[in-house]
Amino acid sequence: DSFKPRINALVEAIDDFQKHYEDYVKLREFYGSEDWFRLSEQTENNLKCGVLSEDQLFDFIGEHNELVGQFLDMSSQMYRHL
Repeated sequence: DSFKPRINALVEAIDDFQKHYEDYVKLREFYGSEDWFRLSEQTENNLKCGVLSEDQLFDFIGEHNELVGQFLDMSSQMYRHL
């Protein structure tokens, strides 16, 4: 009774994650590009550059990589219990 709702929630979360994963891919490709460097050096006050912060992007990519490791560990564990 308690596990089925969690499977349903995970399936829904994974579906949503997959729908938006291309956003991460585009951001990862943008990070370190010539456009990123050009925009990160602009000093205009009206330019929203929070996402351009090198520290934020580096940390975000690190979080992504940790999540990949968690997925791999979990999928291996789940596969052993088929």
